[in-house]
Parts: sequence; C-alpha cells; structure tokens
Amino acid sequence: QEGVYIYRYHNAEDGDVVIIKVTLKDKEYDFIKRVIALPGEHLEIKNHKVYINGKYLEDEGSTMGEEDCVIPDDSIYVMGDNRDHSLDSRKLGTMKISKVVARKVIPEKKL
Repeated sequence: QEGVYIYRYHNAEDGDVVIIKVTLKDKEYDFIKRVIALPGEHLEIKNHKVYINGKYLEDEGSTMGEEDCVIPDDSIYVMGDNRDHSLDSRKLGTMKISKVVARKVIPEKKL
C-alpha cells in the first residue's frame, strides 16, 4: 500500500504502522512496526492468537510466542507484519511512545 510517513508523531492508534527507534548493542535502528496494543490495554498471546482486553484481534495469521501483560502508561506493544520473522515487542518488550518518530498515513483516493 502506498502511503506517507508523518513525522512529529503524537498519539498512537491500534493498527498504526510506525517508525520506532530501537537500540541494540549500543546502535540505534529505525524499525517499521504495527501498533498492536496501547497504554493500559491487556494483551494476551496464546495458541498463536492475539487478544486485546479479552477480544480476539483478527489479523493476517498466526502469532508465535506467549504473552500476558498490561501495557505501561508510557508504552505501546508493536509487531512486524511478517510475524514469524519479526524482531518486535515479543522479544524486545514494550516500546516507549517517546521512541516513535513517525506513523504511516494512507492518503484518501481522489474521485
């Protein structure tokens, strides 16, 4: 899908695609990930399915790993769309909202 990345990111929404700064071994990287859970939400991953506040999150496919947590007030939970091969919150933990630098916006189609 075509889209534009909007910088000076402020508020996350479920399903947003974001660019987030991640530090690994003293080096900073820009990761492109999808927001799965917001601050205060209860996230569960079990039997290859994602649940937010007890409701099944219908998405592209199965999700590896097990998780049961409440997202901290200053953080979000993100996953890559290629779930089986993504380095994301399942391995790195929740991400600070302050580390999000942009979100993808899909422009409206011209009539």
